Amino acid sequence: MCGLLLVDLALYEACGIEWNIGINMVEYNPLTAQVQSLKIVLGELRATTADLRFQLGWYDAFDPSAAVGLGEVEARAVASINSQLAELETALANATECAERVRPATLAGWNPHYWFSETRSMAKRELAQYLAQIEKCGANLHRYGDERDRALAAITSAQESLTQYSTFGREAAAASLVGLDAEIEHASAELEKWETREKALSIKLEVPLREFLDLRRQLDGLKSDLDTAKRLERGLGDAGDRFALKQIHEDCERRFGTGSPREVIKRTGRAIKSFERNTDKLESRLREIARIGSLDVHMLVIDGSNLCYEDGKLIGLYALRAVCDHLPDDLDLIVVFDASIRKKLGVNDDTLRSQLPGVKVHIVASKAGADATILAAAQDPTSFVLSNDRFADFPDKPAVHDGRLIQHEIINRRVLIEELSIDVEYSNRG
Repeated sequence: MCGLLLVDLALYEACGIEWNIGINMVEYNPLTAQVQSLKIVLGELRATTADLRFQLGWYDAFDPSAAVGLGEVEARAVASINSQLAELETALANATECAERVRPATLAGWNPHYWFSETRSMAKRELAQYLAQIEKCGANLHRYGDERDRALAAITSAQESLTQYSTFGREAAAASLVGLDAEIEHASAELEKWETREKALSIKLEVPLREFLDLRRQLDGLKSDLDTAKRLERGLGDAGDRFALKQIHEDCERRFGTGSPREVIKRTGRAIKSFERNTDKLESRLREIARIGSLDVHMLVIDGSNLCYEDGKLIGLYALRAVCDHLPDDLDLIVVFDASIRKKLGVNDDTLRSQLPGVKVHIVASKAGADATILAAAQDPTSFVLSNDRFADFPDKPAVHDGRLIQHEIINRRVLIEELSIDVEYSNRG
């Protein structure tokens, strides 16, 4: 269906008209929500694809033998560090024991002669040496502990990488990537199609929507004037003297060009009714434009006999052929005739089909009406029926119940189909 809408958009662009709409179309254009939904889906597909490409790149670059070798190297490093840590812990324990043994000799005690004795001085020097050993052992224990933690983390990382590598299904991932790329291509095409349709519909909505909003603003202004006039009218009834009455009349004159609030009420009331009628009509037109612009027609079932008449006069297949030629190539199209068409046009089935080349033609069985067949062919939600018949006797059929019926007008050798943006001439020659 997008081909039916590209014409109007192309005309705007060919004339150099920029699509620069200052009105917020979101609440008026029903296609905006669909475009936003497609953008979200496409974004999720691209994110999933990027993650899968990263995983495949990691898998192809990963060297399992190098990971095994790294794990072995780090394991030997851990063993060496553990040995060094054991030696340091022994040295720390010995230094601590010696420090505690010599510490009492460093105390001053009660004897003044001992305070400055050589024995105490030697004890203090010995204690300082032990404390330095303790500090050095503690620092080395901390450093080697960090190195062991790093080595253990490297071993864990290598093991996890090897597990991930062994459980990763590369062929399945590559196949998924191919499928995702196809989904992205399809989603991108869908998004482009719907963005084009959304843009085209917004262009069609722009002028009537501006007019609608302007009318609504004027209507709000009139209602405000009516409220003011009613307030002035009430003020006349509440006025206590002639001076107050004079002030109200002057205020009314200044506001509305007449000193009579009652006259303003009558005049404004008539204007409001007129504006409300015009606003309702324009709002209905906006809804109809939005409805037509958002139709998603994948299949069109044409009531062939219906398009063979203009003003009750049989015109043959000329109008029908012009319509079929004007429809986009990607539209699934079927034309259904009732059995009486053979006699009316004086043709057999093969001749009838040859006059509609490239079109699937179905002629119902003899003495059977085409209505049921037409509606049966339009079961899918994206299939529509082109006919001026309202099928009132088939209210239960999905196409009738869902309103998927498209009407046409044939006048002065022109076929007009508003829902399909078709306005095409036909000729009874050839």
